[in-house]
Parts: sequence; C-alpha cells; structure tokens
Amino acid sequence: MNLFREVAFLFDQIHILREEFAKKFRSRKILARLPKQFTQFRYCNTADEISVKLLLIERAGHRRKPRSDEGEAEAIVQAKQLGLSIVVMDDKKGREWALARGLECRGTMWILEELRKLEFITDLRPKIEVLARNNIRLPIRDVARLLGKFNETDGS
Repeated sequence: MNLFREVAFLFDQIHILREEFAKKFRSRKILARLPKQFTQFRYCNTADEISVKLLLIERAGHRRKPRSDEGEAEAIVQAKQLGLSIVVMDDKKGREWALARGLECRGTMWILEELRKLEFITDLRPKIEVLARNNIRLPIRDVARLLGKFNETDGS
C-alpha cells in the first residue's frame, strides 16, 4: 500500500510490530522494505512478555479467539516501554485499554483525515477502496462523514 509514504509525514517515529504485519505474505514483503525506504519506520521485535501476558489476563473473559488482542497488548506495552505517547490502533477495546494506560490513540480514519487535510493525498475514496480490498474494515458512518467533509460524496 502506498499509504506508508504519506503516513511517514505524520510521525517522527513509527514503530512496527513484526507479528501484526507478518500475518500475510504480501505484508511481509512490504514490511521488509519500510525501514530501508523511510527513516521513521523501525521494527519492534519484542515486548516485555510478562507485561503482555498480564494485559491479556485482564481481558481473558472478553477475547474472541485464543490469540486475539495479542497485537494490541504488545503495541501498548511497547509504546509504554519506549516512552511513546501515541499508539495507532483501530480495535475499540484495544483503544480503551490504551487510553486507560495514558496513551493517545489514533486510527486509520484519523490518519486518512490528517493526510487529506494536509494535502498529502488529494482523494480519499481510492485510498479507502484499497484498504477495503485489503480487508481493513472502516465504519461506514465514519467513512461517509469523512468523504462528506472533503466533498467526496457520490463518487466525486
């Protein structure tokens, strides 16, 4: 996805969880190139496993699948360990979890809005369509609101 180039304009540092991006072959190929192409991107290899497990225990009754929430837990622990103030995550429960630990949360919709506002991208609809093709689900109401804000409704 070409959004990585634009996202690099929004943050001084972007720490990537290998596990989250390594789930699909295409993602692994993209991930391998990011730190070489953009100095803002850095890999996060490991988090404090005990802290991650403690967070997962806290949510044990709420998890949908045995390994669900691991990426969110790892992102939160690593952000805290690195002294970062913002975590990028769309998962609602994960965002609540991060906020409770003093982290600001940003999501895909915020990133798209900022990139459009700063004119790093000129049209939102093609970017949203690419995300949808890559199984990144965005709330329909939020997408409609964002497209309306930039007068991109009705396919324009």
